[in-house]
Amino acid sequence: MKKLEILDEKVLSDRFIHLLSFFKSNLFICALNRITLSLLLLLLVIPLFSQVNKTENEVIKAYELRINNKLDEAKTKLEKVLQQDSTNAMAHFEMSRLMSAIDIMNVDTSLYYLNKAAALEPENSLYAFSVADQILLKAYIAGHEENNEPLVKQILGEACDAFQHVLDIKPDCKESMMYLIDIYGSLPEEMGGNKEKARYWVLKLESIDKFYGARGRFIVLQEDTSEVGYWKNYIAESGESNETLDLLGRAYLMEGDIENAEKCFTKIIDTDSSRQMLLLHLARGHIMRIWQGKASEKEAMPLAKEYFIRYLSSDQDKPVCVEAWCYGVLSRIEQGLGNTEQSDEYLQKAKSLKPDFSRAFAIPEVESPPNEATYAFSSYFRPF
Repeated sequence: MKKLEILDEKVLSDRFIHLLSFFKSNLFICALNRITLSLLLLLLVIPLFSQVNKTENEVIKAYELRINNKLDEAKTKLEKVLQQDSTNAMAHFEMSRLMSAIDIMNVDTSLYYLNKAAALEPENSLYAFSVADQILLKAYIAGHEENNEPLVKQILGEACDAFQHVLDIKPDCKESMMYLIDIYGSLPEEMGGNKEKARYWVLKLESIDKFYGARGRFIVLQEDTSEVGYWKNYIAESGESNETLDLLGRAYLMEGDIENAEKCFTKIIDTDSSRQMLLLHLARGHIMRIWQGKASEKEAMPLAKEYFIRYLSSDQDKPVCVEAWCYGVLSRIEQGLGNTEQSDEYLQKAKSLKPDFSRAFAIPEVESPPNEATYAFSSYFRPF
């Protein structure tokens, strides 16, 4: 009985060793298979990533062509990308911006491509934000047509819905809240204004960012509050920064006080030389003083011209769209002052930089590359 027990133990031990060897062998094979599979996947993925990077680079090249006013080349490049891959959201996004550059009034075409990008990447907050902003631009353009109030109100409602959709994706998007506050807080009720909704978003914004909250609160209070006084009080309580000086300077411009606006902007430029574009707001301030009846063309135009020249003479890199716009405004200034020859010279300079340069009063927007998520708020209801 004892021998049998020993034999049984030996048999069991041999079987255990055999099984262990079997499992080790199979585990080795499985591990080898996993390594092989990983290498195969890597070989498949590397070209895929390479293709994605190549395509993204092509879209970025199209963006660079666009901002340098090579619109036809940019369009050709984007069309080629979309022919190869019609599901490339970034290409649709950049095509939308290109369509705006070709004709800013053709909002529907721009929106077509934006909606394509947003549908392909529904969680992309930048694309959703751009859709909302473009809808608001559509309302602004429609507002310049007579007897168009019902349509404008409808489009503004669509814009509000679109900005709220951005917040569904990115709940801390301060710029979307600012647009909602600006629409609800600046417009009369018959056009979609709603002070209660504006205050709701102000409270939301204040809980996220004190400075942005203060910007939003002024919009709600603007009818009964001095803007200069408001920002002076804010600076006294919260401290001075380039951001608060910027808004105080713009508040002075709204009152036609160029001298104090320049003091604010000079402080900013002294600490950040890249902010030379603030000089263009001072130039616009002088032009607006003419519209406000606070200065004559003969008095204000040469002063506006001085700020344009200072900006153009600065060492700061100048976006083509802004530089061309400056020369276009200078052409109109010289025409107004009776200097036809100089006016023609400036006009030719503007056209040589950008044949379809902006004729608007606002400084042209300088957009970031399509692979950078940047959000900006700029009121459609205020000049500064």
